[in-house]
Amino acid sequence: MDLKDPDIRLLTSPRIEDYNPGVRETAGMTVSRFLQTNELQVAVNGGFFDPTTYYLPENTPMAVKGLAISKGEVVSPQSSRVNAASVLFDERNVGRVVHTNWPAGSTDGVQTAISGNYPLVYHGKNIGGLTGDLDVAPRTAMGLSEDGRYLYIVCIDGRQNISAGATDSETGAWMLLWGAYDAVNLDGGGSTT
Repeated sequence: MDLKDPDIRLLTSPRIEDYNPGVRETAGMTVSRFLQTNELQVAVNGGFFDPTTYYLPENTPMAVKGLAISKGEVVSPQSSRVNAASVLFDERNVGRVVHTNWPAGSTDGVQTAISGNYPLVYHGKNIGGLTGDLDVAPRTAMGLSEDGRYLYIVCIDGRQNISAGATDSETGAWMLLWGAYDAVNLDGGGSTT
């Protein structure tokens, strides 16, 4: 998507009522419900979360793994080196990829942030085979073009007869093919939606 388009609005899951960092950060919601509730055109399940049990009732309190910021408010602080590959945006949708957000960097001016577990593409080079998973599985990735103008959100289907999925190296190759200069691996597998 063209981040210079004035109609583009980025949104991650906001804080839950009775917010408690690391425990009660956001409310679990299906991707389709999140899309409908927030009147969006596109939605993906992006960041890792806990509990990782699927099919919990909607609005179940969840803890996000890694940095997450929604509408300028920190939902989940970066608290360790785990899930520290982050994509950050300011209020004008100017984005940047922080390949390893540990120790945690400043969040001043950050309007939206989402984190994955590791980078797939680093300054135009596919590093998915060096840092990631060699298994073929459904994948979700997010990246930015070199000039930061374009955001790429990619879901690779898998575990079906028509699509087995991809390795991290293959996902990095797809991200490069589409134009990403930097990209991170988000929550995939059964979470790719």
